Amino acid sequence: MSPFPRRVHGCADCELLANGRCVFEPEEVAAGSSISAAGQIAGAVSFVCTGIVEVTRVGADRSVLRGPRTLLGLEALEKLPSPVEVRAMTDVRLCAAPLERVEAWLGPPSGARRLFELASRALIERDGEANLRAGPPEVRVARLLLALAPHAERGRDAALSKARAAAVTGLTPQALWRVLHRLAERGLVDSVTGFQIRDLRGLTELVSPPLRRSR
Repeated sequence: MSPFPRRVHGCADCELLANGRCVFEPEEVAAGSSISAAGQIAGAVSFVCTGIVEVTRVGADRSVLRGPRTLLGLEALEKLPSPVEVRAMTDVRLCAAPLERVEAWLGPPSGARRLFELASRALIERDGEANLRAGPPEVRVARLLLALAPHAERGRDAALSKARAAAVTGLTPQALWRVLHRLAERGLVDSVTGFQIRDLRGLTELVSPPLRRSR
């Protein structure tokens, strides 16, 4: 089961469609491409429709993944530079709109707009996602594999190189290879590619061990 919300299949399936109109336009981003740079004010607000993006916070050893129905670039509406770098982890389909178009869409100050601004600040500051660079190496790699599992099942695992996987998890390529080898010996992943999961339950329990009942 994917840890991310379901993908957006079309305009009729999207929360951004209001009164039959939408100010956002589709955009395709190839795996590995940069979506926005840290320290710069984004020129658009983007909504992830399909795929997974990697979000790396500036000045912190922290990298998280976000999936469909994620808004990117909200801080730009307050004229703030992005505190994170965003990169496409897999092939990604976005819907994006320039800042001035989003401003016009939101309309003049109102209670609803104030609520949106409060919610957007909470999203910008949120820190609840599992850090891919935290914990033992096996747990880091397991988190990454579980996040990418739906894409691997669709044959998209080739888009992620081992070098990129190592960078995301904060490991050296050699350390990543050793972790994948150990996971393969335990029957959790494929011994050839390393990115195909053989035992989903076992890999999930590696990240979140089941609670033991006391007698």
